[in-house]
Amino acid sequence: MSGRSAGEEVLSPPAAVGFIGLGQMGRPMARRLVEAGYAVKAYDRAEAAREAFASATGVAPVGSAAAACTKVAAIITMLPDGKAVRAVLWGTDGTGALKEAAPGTVVIDMSSSSPIETRALGEAIVPRGFLLVDAPVSGGVKRAVDGSLAIMAGGAADTVARIRPLLAVLGGAIFATGPLGSGHAMKALNNYVSAAGLAAAAEAMLAGARFGLDPADIRLLPNGCGLDAPSERVAPEPADEYVLAVGSVDPRKNLRGVRRAVARARLRHPSLRLVVTGDPSTRVFAREPRADSGLDSFVGHVSDEELASLYAGARCLVYPSFYEGFGLPPLEAMALGTRVVASRLPPIEEACGSVAVYVDPSDPDDIARGIEQVLHGSDDERATALSEGRARAAPYTWERAAAILDALITELTRRSPAHGCH
Repeated sequence: MSGRSAGEEVLSPPAAVGFIGLGQMGRPMARRLVEAGYAVKAYDRAEAAREAFASATGVAPVGSAAAACTKVAAIITMLPDGKAVRAVLWGTDGTGALKEAAPGTVVIDMSSSSPIETRALGEAIVPRGFLLVDAPVSGGVKRAVDGSLAIMAGGAADTVARIRPLLAVLGGAIFATGPLGSGHAMKALNNYVSAAGLAAAAEAMLAGARFGLDPADIRLLPNGCGLDAPSERVAPEPADEYVLAVGSVDPRKNLRGVRRAVARARLRHPSLRLVVTGDPSTRVFAREPRADSGLDSFVGHVSDEELASLYAGARCLVYPSFYEGFGLPPLEAMALGTRVVASRLPPIEEACGSVAVYVDPSDPDDIARGIEQVLHGSDDERATALSEGRARAAPYTWERAAAILDALITELTRRSPAHGCH
């Protein structure tokens, strides 16, 4: 394809792909590849899993892992852990299923494996001519079915680029995380942070119980986006036409990607500028550049009234973070009638629903596509998005949070009148 050798072709349909592991996650993923036009050689050691795949796709599975590795451009593993992956593919001193694969075959381990085991597997198979990418996923069965998984891909940049069309069939967000093992490291760290939050919540519940609190009395209070619409423009005049980024230069906020995307969008919209509000300090995140081109305007910390004015004047909020705990800036933007271009991350989707334009945060071209989709939208599309955005943001108010808290206090007081509520 266009100057590439056969071993360097982008893996697009109808390339042959081996798929090993047809469990709850693997089966819908393999099915999506079949539906996209890939020639899938699927295998699972469980006969029931093979039969379920055949019933779902109409494609007969192969009879062994070795057969799944024969005459294919790529091999995907979706197994319980890295030990299982190594046992199936490598076996003892190269006696596993990979002995049937040709040099140049791309091995894509999408299991939740240990990054140390992944690097060890790379040390074994890469010298034999194979390419290895660790690409674990996040999102569960539902997202495996609809192809909106988050995929963290570690490995050589050119290899990740080759398999991106294949990964795009499976995931809505593909993060190129760095060298081999970094994808599994990112997944492990993500799981660690989630587990730490769960453990902390569990400890809080236990501590409360020991002090006599009823777990049923511990309630979730919604966050609020309580910015009032500005009566007049009070923010600095950064540009006639601008997109807004809200946050710091923390790398997870992806300011670098935002700047590159706006630069691309500016090729068709020369007057477009990027305005960033928040903390521009690089004392901690020194690798992130300060604004130094005429493309950007850093307005630093602003008042609530100024922030509301910046939201209201922006063509859109650009929010392509690599990870977030909650999507407060998108809610604030929608509440003030501003379109949102954001990463397809579960917390942001929970906040924005179908109103936001979702993009791949690791791809500046895709972020630019989202910006241009907003800029080129028709008046009817814009009006619909603004109306739906305001409706989406409406429940997230401090008044509602206060009402829920007040109701809870009233309930607790009524339940324990002798003790009152202090």
